[in-house]
Formats: sequence, C-alpha cells, structure tokens
Amino acid sequence: MNLPKIAVQTYSVLESCGTQTDYAESLKKIGMIGYTDVQMCDCISWDPYWLRETLDEAGLVGIASHESMESLDANRHETAKKLCIIGCQFVGIGGANITSLAETKAFANHYNTLVPFWKEQGITLTYHNHSFEFLKENGRTLMDELITLLSSDIAIVADVCWIQLAGLTPANFLHKIKDRLQLVHYKDWEIIEGQRGDTAAIGEGNIDFQAITDVCKEAGTEYYIVEQDNHRRDAFTNLTISYKAMKELLMNKK
Repeated sequence: MNLPKIAVQTYSVLESCGTQTDYAESLKKIGMIGYTDVQMCDCISWDPYWLRETLDEAGLVGIASHESMESLDANRHETAKKLCIIGCQFVGIGGANITSLAETKAFANHYNTLVPFWKEQGITLTYHNHSFEFLKENGRTLMDELITLLSSDIAIVADVCWIQLAGLTPANFLHKIKDRLQLVHYKDWEIIEGQRGDTAAIGEGNIDFQAITDVCKEAGTEYYIVEQDNHRRDAFTNLTISYKAMKELLMNKK
C-alpha cells in the first residue's frame, strides 16, 4: 500500500540546524526516520545547489518553504530562481500581521496580486494559519475573511493545533476548506503537569487526528506535514514517534 506523503516542517528541528553541517545532518536524520519530504523555513538563505544536493543525498524532496513577504514580492525573481533549483512546489508566508477585518482585506488583496507570477514559475502560493486569524470582529473571524478573499489558487496550509487552540474543532474547519487542503500541518498539543500546555509528538496529546485524517483523505491532501515547535525530549525521537503515529493514521481504513 502506497502511503500519502509524510513530511516534516524543518522548524521542528530548528535548534539542530545552526550551521550548514548541522542542517545537512538534520536532513539526513529526517530521511533515515522514513520521511520522504520536507517543508522548510527561509530555505533561500542557503546555497540552492548545495541544498538540492543535500536533500537528494538524504532521500528527501524539498516540497515547500515559508519565506518572508519581501522574498515573495520585491525579491520574487531571485527567490523563484532559488526555489526552482531546490525543487519547491509550494511557497508562502508563515502568517500575516493582521488584527482587523480591514487589515485582512488589504493583505488578501495584495497577496492575490502575487499569484500570477508564482503560477508562471509552476509554484503554488500558500497561506499558513496561526490562532490569531480566528479573532472575531462583528461576528466574523479574520480567517472567514481570508477564505473569502484569497484567490482559490492559494493553498491554505491548515495548522490543526492552532485551529484547536483557537477554540474550533479542527476536522470541522478542514471540511469547510477541503478544496484547498493540499498541505496540512499535523501538530499535537498536550497538557503538562495538569496546568500548562505545549506541542507534543503526534498521538501523545489531545487532538483528534483520526477525524482530521478522515477529512484530509476525502479532500485528497497531498502532504501530511509533521511539525512540533517545542520538545521535552530529543527532537528526532519525537519525530520518530510522530512518523509511526502518522503511518498508523494513514493506513487506517476507518
């Protein structure tokens, strides 16, 4: 049985990627766990030919990256050249600085203007959510506004942990945007010592990933991306636990 693509957001091992040597070793470890793809952060800061070769040696494909708005807009030609060398299919900002419906509209209108250029490069523009987009103004969330205004050519990188922390049921929200779910961030959340929460390896927290996975399968999600912001044990141990949990979820025919 061929599983859907299980990827890692390299932010999960950010502290292990300080130097070029560290980054190469981290990618090698990710590949050895069994992951096939990675979504990167600011990958254009590395030499693109070196990064492509390093990914190839690790048995990984650099499918996507989060880059700054400046890189996507003012410096888009240079950024696109590097991303094409690396082999990225998706690129977008990690989140927008929006706090009102008016700011959301202005952002969406501008972000939409970038779509034609990136389509010409064969790269899909993306938007990754946090929890602040679910701020309500006059009964409408900023995320509602984004979904309405952002071009249908922009993929929503839905982060299920942030959605749950915003007070929503992730599976219900994903169903709402199931035609834009090429990539989904799988991130778990656990309560520590009965009082505070933090990110966790998949399956060790409280998020209902089976319901989420059922929606993603229905939507035809291409990449299931594991991300863990913080670690209470070795990051690669957590990624190994998450990979095993992801395989079980994706093999479940429920």
